[in-house]
Amino acid sequence: MPKGFQVCSFSHAQLSLDELSFLQTVLQKTEQKTAIKHLNASEYLHIITCNRMEFWWVGDSAHHGFLSYLQNLGTTHEEKIKMQILCQKADFFQHKEALQHVFELCASLKSMVLGEREILTQVKQAYQEAKKGDVLRILVQSALQCAKKIFIETKIAEGEVSVVSLAYKLFSQKVAFRAEDRIAVVGAGTTNKSLCKFLKDAGYNHFTIYNRSLENAEKMAEEIQANAFFELDALHQHIAYADILITCMADKPDFINIPNHIKAFVDLAIPCNIVVDKKYSGIGIQVKDVQARAVENLSHRAEQIPQALQMIEYALQTCLLNLHKRKSIQQLAHLPKALENIKQRAFEVFDKDIAQLSHAEQGLLQKFANYLEEKYIALPMKTLQDIAEAEWLSYNNPCQIHIDTPREADKT
Repeated sequence: MPKGFQVCSFSHAQLSLDELSFLQTVLQKTEQKTAIKHLNASEYLHIITCNRMEFWWVGDSAHHGFLSYLQNLGTTHEEKIKMQILCQKADFFQHKEALQHVFELCASLKSMVLGEREILTQVKQAYQEAKKGDVLRILVQSALQCAKKIFIETKIAEGEVSVVSLAYKLFSQKVAFRAEDRIAVVGAGTTNKSLCKFLKDAGYNHFTIYNRSLENAEKMAEEIQANAFFELDALHQHIAYADILITCMADKPDFINIPNHIKAFVDLAIPCNIVVDKKYSGIGIQVKDVQARAVENLSHRAEQIPQALQMIEYALQTCLLNLHKRKSIQQLAHLPKALENIKQRAFEVFDKDIAQLSHAEQGLLQKFANYLEEKYIALPMKTLQDIAEAEWLSYNNPCQIHIDTPREADKT
């Protein structure tokens, strides 16, 4: 059990996205090596995404010391007060609970959207930049392998739960594709960007962006390669030239009367932006049309959680065993160098005798000595692993643990 392993977690479960954004802004003022030095951590990893900030470390520093460090990152009195308030919302885990947290995180059980796979990439990237050691290496590898197995063997990622992807799917089923269709996009937020990317991939190329902020409209236009962008007021003058209308704008209920010439519209705003007249004969897709399916699919995913937790418990026990075995093997860390010194000393003692051998015989002797050295290292390592495994099994349920990874020492 890695008793020094600890986790500090800030996530969407405790903080708003604005609060997480503030934390990210403050933390950008410090470097990873500064945190490592403050924690006196032998291993350290952090993950920063739009809805989560995770700090994992191996060391003796208590969580209140880490909180003190975070609070002092604020450069103004107001920032320090706000950091103090936010730090009170952090989750802390130690020892086995910290390992459990990592496994559940990698399997998306703690994600904003259950079953999303992006967390795997985020953990991999964080691991590449981490200060790594045996604990993080074994833990991250075990947790990622377990998560992949959960995604493959359960239905935790099946069924679309994104309103945007469900809306596009419904749109593609109902609306006949025409490459020349002109699409008016109202709002430059994440929802519309995502939907427009789906439409571009399908072959649509004529987009015009309308938004309250002209600057944001321009940014989105560049991102999706739109034909033009305008302030929102221009929409009513230009709507006559559009074939399809996409809208998702907050705080603007019922501000668009949909013209009958619009062949289709997608309105993902809550409340809706579009007023639909009874005479309208086109195709309309609103949040209510896809939200129920998203909730239903998410419910089906949630049914897989008990099975996922069982798989995590099994993998966690295996991970703990591997950590215990690795800790035992570290007691023989000096052995390879010691055996190499003995071998070199032997060649020095018998140097004159070896010199009388032919080059072929000397080469064979070197191979023979290298082989013995390798096996003499492997034998005590294997023995110590077996002892550690037996010791572990005597204190844990053997039915939950099964290690079938072949050891190098067995490959004779």
